[in-house]
Amino acid sequence: MQAFELAELISQRQSSDNLYLEFLKIPDLSMGLYILPAGGPMQAFELAELISQRQSSDNLYLEFLKIPDLSMGLYILPAGGTDPQSPHTEDEVYYVVSGRAKILVADENRDVQTGSIVYVEKNIAHRFHSIEEQLTVLVFFAPAEYSNRR
Repeated sequence: MQAFELAELISQRQSSDNLYLEFLKIPDLSMGLYILPAGGPMQAFELAELISQRQSSDNLYLEFLKIPDLSMGLYILPAGGTDPQSPHTEDEVYYVVSGRAKILVADENRDVQTGSIVYVEKNIAHRFHSIEEQLTVLVFFAPAEYSNRR
């Protein structure tokens, strides 16, 4: 006879990177535990709601999704504002939803505007500057932000 404790199986599944934990396999029978991350296999967001939440927080950045391999946030910088960020330990992608500015990545300078997409390698100094119109940016980190910080 084989017996299993559900709490122990849940703990084992959560300590692995897999959503599924097979805990019994004999001829003609396989049993496993499948746990979806909070929010299920899909999480959906509305930009207008995120902008409202970010404004309520009084912070420049609002993280709205964080799973082990990815995190996402909304970053809003006012016209004429200063970007206070420092290098991150994860790769990131910026998608400019609206606004106009410049971005400095290492020693490369580039204009950004609505529709611009910029990839920044981990540990590279970068910042937005010369912000002409309020800059609204979706930020994607892979893996999740601060995952690689030691």
